[in-house]
Amino acid sequence: VGSAFNDTLTGRADATVRGGAGADKLIARGNVANARFFGGADADIFEIAASAELSAIDFSGDAGADQFLIGLNSTLVNIS
Repeated sequence: VGSAFNDTLTGRADATVRGGAGADKLIARGNVANARFFGGADADIFEIAASAELSAIDFSGDAGADQFLIGLNSTLVNIS
């Protein structure tokens, strides 16, 4: 769970990651399934690391201009 500041959080399988207020960076790397990422207020960055394998992932932003960064050779299945 994030704070009101600019947090950097990494999610794992079956996790729920909440950035909270602040310009947060939420990262998914490796093999991640059934996880939820919520950016919250402000401009957040959702980063999918290079060569990640993600399935059944939910990325949600809120107010602010959110960015989605997808690394090379990543496999994405059932992403919303």
